[in-house]
Amino acid sequence: MNRPCDVAVDSAGIFHIVGGGGVEIWTPDGEKLGAWGEKGTEPGQFKFGPHGCWIDGEDSLYIGEVGGNEGLQKFRRA
Repeated sequence: MNRPCDVAVDSAGIFHIVGGGGVEIWTPDGEKLGAWGEKGTEPGQFKFGPHGCWIDGEDSLYIGEVGGNEGLQKFRRA
């Protein structure tokens, strides 16, 4: 993981780790399921640095960014 900053666990027990490289998704057994979140200004991209995260009761992931104008994005589970 590239500079991990925060982790949130969804209702299935999957870890969503945010940091300098975006978001990585891991099982409790240590298997990496995937990664996403490149730098940019388009929806789903991070203008600055993903830093904190939280998952709500519907498993939507909220990610706060630091640097510049700071931001908060919500990602709904499909």
